[in-house]
Amino acid sequence: MPMSTVATYRVFIGDVREQLRLLPTASVHCVITSPPYWNLRQYLPSDHPAKAQEIGQESTPQEYVHHLVEVFREIRRVLRPDGTVWLNLADTYSRGTRVQASSDTQRGRGSRMHGAVTDAGGYGGVGFPDRPAKNLLGIPWRVALVLQDDGWILRSDIIWSKVNPLPESVTDRPTRSHEYIFLLVQNPRYYYNAAAIAEPVRVGDNGSYFDRGKTGAVHPHQGRDQRSKERRRHDAFGGNKYHALHHGEPGVFTGADTRNRRDVWIIPTQPYTGTHYAAWPERLVELMILAGCPEGGVVLDPFAGSGTTLAVANRLGRHAIGIEINPEYVSLIHQRCQQSGFVWASDVERQ
Repeated sequence: MPMSTVATYRVFIGDVREQLRLLPTASVHCVITSPPYWNLRQYLPSDHPAKAQEIGQESTPQEYVHHLVEVFREIRRVLRPDGTVWLNLADTYSRGTRVQASSDTQRGRGSRMHGAVTDAGGYGGVGFPDRPAKNLLGIPWRVALVLQDDGWILRSDIIWSKVNPLPESVTDRPTRSHEYIFLLVQNPRYYYNAAAIAEPVRVGDNGSYFDRGKTGAVHPHQGRDQRSKERRRHDAFGGNKYHALHHGEPGVFTGADTRNRRDVWIIPTQPYTGTHYAAWPERLVELMILAGCPEGGVVLDPFAGSGTTLAVANRLGRHAIGIEINPEYVSLIHQRCQQSGFVWASDVERQ
């Protein structure tokens, strides 16, 4: 299916496993997604006809992991061989065998800040009787390691560090303020644009300008390159950048005002005024798209929610595909994309 030069988006409604089968093989450059966290929230009412297909409502972590593996086997098919997957997951605490949850949470309301996790667990439902209460269950790593066993290459465990996490009432552990983003690929060689998300060099970084003095201080590059002509020639052919420290030169210039982005991303959560209360911040999505998808490529979010991934992808000149089980959220996606001037794919095809 040829794509328009205009950034477009399309949405499929239904169970993610069934809808993924409708996509052509090797048609997606990048997958960016945040599946429903296990036993944290309900996104469909109990009488919804698709309730049995809702991921995140499983009785055990093992069932949850199994269902995500099923999803990711279809993702592997639709992903190009050089594509990347960015998987965001947060953890859950065991609740023992007794649960008392607020009515607001049971009805699918509550905080609009992404990723609230409490010791009491989520909306209610079954406990986890083979783990005492208050156990951090390690759900993200359970998923990541099983996906690795299933053939995925786990390239990075990125920490999304929130400067404004939700407050917690606990007094016997630190407040949780991070979530995981796993970078997964199918092959050792894949598309990754490190320069697009490079971050500024800061004073004290190892990688800008090394002083040859006793302190070994590091300084951002300022002014001329102080290497000798011989050193510049040597470095251009892969010489040891530390070698100059032993040859009486004033320092070693590494030649960059930016550095490769580290794997702790400090990004605040972003309030969202719509009815979907687990929207993630646009800046977080920007970094994943810029690094993982070329301009004009296709970004897929199989758990589209309110459509943040799709809206950001279009804004950055990428085509976007979303899958969402709840039809009510699809109207949010249309609203977010169309109010920004983005084009529904079928409209382009009719032109």
